[in-house]
Parts: sequence; structure tokens; C-alpha cells
Amino acid sequence: MLKVGARAHDYGRNVPEVLFKRIAEDGFEAVMLAFQKAILGINSYFDVTDQLIERTKVALDVNGIEIQTLGVYMELGIIDEEVRKEAVKNFIQGIHIAKKMGVSKVATETTSMHKQPQATRQEAYRQLSKSMKEILPEAERLEIYVCVEPVFYHTLNTPELAREFLDTMKSEYLKITFDAVNLLRASQVSTQHDLWDKTFNLLGNEIEVVHMKGVTINEKGTLQKANFKNSVVDYPYIVKKLKELGKPLHIIREEVEVLNGKEEAMFLKKLCQ
Repeated sequence: MLKVGARAHDYGRNVPEVLFKRIAEDGFEAVMLAFQKAILGINSYFDVTDQLIERTKVALDVNGIEIQTLGVYMELGIIDEEVRKEAVKNFIQGIHIAKKMGVSKVATETTSMHKQPQATRQEAYRQLSKSMKEILPEAERLEIYVCVEPVFYHTLNTPELAREFLDTMKSEYLKITFDAVNLLRASQVSTQHDLWDKTFNLLGNEIEVVHMKGVTINEKGTLQKANFKNSVVDYPYIVKKLKELGKPLHIIREEVEVLNGKEEAMFLKKLCQ
């Protein structure tokens, strides 16, 4: 039910054939692909041609790599209205590319509050809601799932607020990207099972994309990036909860340490057995 994948652009930007061959060599079975970050010459989803789509599909198939999700990361909660409108336009184009690719999901975050310190979360939430009301009709028409990711310093910063957002939007095509590290605060590390239980109780049925990365507590008492071996996250507990969902999910390694790619793929495969 669980397959191990990598975020494609962690391996740099390249042509599809070279990129996916390299990822497959490390033992990853799947990718999450953001064309504008991973493929040479592509700066937006408007640059993606039918020829490139076909070339990408062939390269994935040749290397035995599955894909469920395109990364279409746009600032949907930005309070600058012109920037927001442009983000929505680009996001909808990403949905069109996903449909042509035969990919069922697109993933996005919900805008970091650090990017707009003058804004309140309420203002960002209002903008995010406006964006999603413009996006979801097209997603529903094309039957593409839009997966939003709660992050503790973004517009949707808690499982509770993410649940409220889903309930407000009322669309079967609005789902969740779950990244444990992005929900975890340093103060919650010792009681993290409570956070994971709450997250799965509120959002488990809606989780369609999963990201995995590592984090540790530094000398200042704050969280910082770490490899899996030194991470404070209880991965076996999370994987147990994911297996209980009974869904065919891709577990996407985010922030791949490329020099240790084989080791990381092996770690995740053992974890997900």
C-alpha cells in the first residue's frame, strides 16, 4: 500500500531521462514532480508542452517510477491581490497539465506568514479561501484532487484549521498533504503522539500525499533539519497510522540528501514494509 518516492527537484534540474534514471538508481519507486523546479527550461506550467508531457511519461515508465502528484506550489494565501490572481491562473494551468499527464493529484502549501509579516492569519485565510473557490470548480470538472499542506507557520497552521478549511470548502476534490515535520513544534516533540493522533483523527481520511523528512532539537531548543537517523520524529508510529488508512500512498522523501540517496530510500522501504 505504501511506496517510497523522492521529491524530484531534490536531485537538481535536468531533462526527464537523466533525472528519473538517477532517482531510480537510488532505489526510489516514485516521485512527486514540480516541472518548474525539476525540468530544465521550464519556469512555469505554461511552458510545459504536450511533447514534454509525453517525454516525461516515457522516462518515468522506462525507469519504473510511479507518479501520483504534481507539485504546483503557488502563493494562494497572499494578500497582494494581483499576485494572488496570477497564482490562481498558474495553479489552474498546473491542474490542466496533471490531467494531460494522467496524474490524479496536485499539491500546494498555503503561503508562509513569514512572507507577509504585515498580514494577519485571518486575512491570509480569507485570500486562501477566495483562491480555492476559483480553483476547485476546474479541479472538480477535471477530477483532479487539490492537496493543501498544513504548516505551523503558514496560513493553515494546525490540523484544526485545516479541518475547518475542508469543511468550509465542501469539495470532495480538496484533500490534504501530510508532512509531520511541518506540523511539529519543538515544544511538542515529547508529546508528539498526541499531535499525530489528533491529525489522523481530524484529517486521516483526507490525506492523499505524504512527505517525510528529519528534524532535531538544536542547542537553542529550536528545531533544525536532520537526517533520518538523528531525527526526533517517531516514524514507525506515523507509518502505523498511515497503514491503518488502507490507501495506496506514496511516501515522498523531501529534502533528499542526494549523496546518501540509496541509504535514505532503503530506510523508508524498511519503515514501510
